[in-house]
Amino acid sequence: MTVNSEANTRRIAIVEQCFGSSGQPLAVQGRVLVGEGVLTKMCRKKPKPRQFFLCNDILIYGNIVISKKKYNCQRIIPLEEVKLESLEDDAQYKNGWLVRTRTKSFAVYAATAAEKAEWMAHINKCVDDLLKKSGKLGATDHAAVWVPDTEAGSCMHCKKSQFTIINRRHHCRKCGKVVCGPCSNKKWILPSQSSKPLRVCLTCYDELSRAKADDNRLAGDTRDGCERPQPHLAPRPVPPPASEHRRRPTPLAQVSLWWDSFDIRAPTHQNSVDSSSEDSEDEFSNGNNPPAVGGGPPDEPNVTQFYRKSTTDGGDGPPSELPPATEATN
Repeated sequence: MTVNSEANTRRIAIVEQCFGSSGQPLAVQGRVLVGEGVLTKMCRKKPKPRQFFLCNDILIYGNIVISKKKYNCQRIIPLEEVKLESLEDDAQYKNGWLVRTRTKSFAVYAATAAEKAEWMAHINKCVDDLLKKSGKLGATDHAAVWVPDTEAGSCMHCKKSQFTIINRRHHCRKCGKVVCGPCSNKKWILPSQSSKPLRVCLTCYDELSRAKADDNRLAGDTRDGCERPQPHLAPRPVPPPASEHRRRPTPLAQVSLWWDSFDIRAPTHQNSVDSSSEDSEDEFSNGNNPPAVGGGPPDEPNVTQFYRKSTTDGGDGPPSELPPATEATN
């Protein structure tokens, strides 16, 4: 399927203008803006509205300053390392899924089940097409989803230390749990997240140390020419599922529109998210509270648009058949 290159170029240019000088250049040969819309992202302190842009090779999101006019704190995620996991609905929150990457993982929520299905279907299709054309395998090592600060009044490691203004919270970069300073005074290099040592809790530090010692011992046995049985490794505890650490997101009122546009050669230039900061979080640069979802008047709905080429003039045409949204088992 061909792409309306003129309309696509114009859309990408508008996105660049909305981010201004704080954003990275997005115009790359072969890149197509598949769609955009407002989703609620689970941040470190509370859920907040974020503007998302899906291209055929990257996923972009940023803070909403003025709806459809100005965004900041641009984040870019290569789709080659993205894995989606659907979250089950419950009485508190609905229509959510996890976006997992090597450097950062987080939960997002749509306004309706139909919009969630459309977002997941388009992202999965873009990822599948990109991997097929590049011949690469999808990433298997993903960063942990951080537990929101509000979900932990005390250290999740020692179960004793109460958090206060002085006794601040820290996040383990390996498991995502909220821990106190003494329980996270160790650091370890996690190559998928950063080349620098990152803060980890004592439990993860002990597990990583044992795994490294086992690897060194096996490597020594191989150099000596000994064929010894591999030692039994005790199963490592699995961090609590992210579904236990989410707050109810702000309800969204959104409408989804779609156009076909992603069946093209994927660009080769990609950017990545830098999440190596010790206590990085998605906050507004001016320190103010985020505006209402969409940033407009209360009666103005947030519109999610997915750009497809019509069968006649390449404009906004009727949606074609989409692949069903896949749900990964947690």
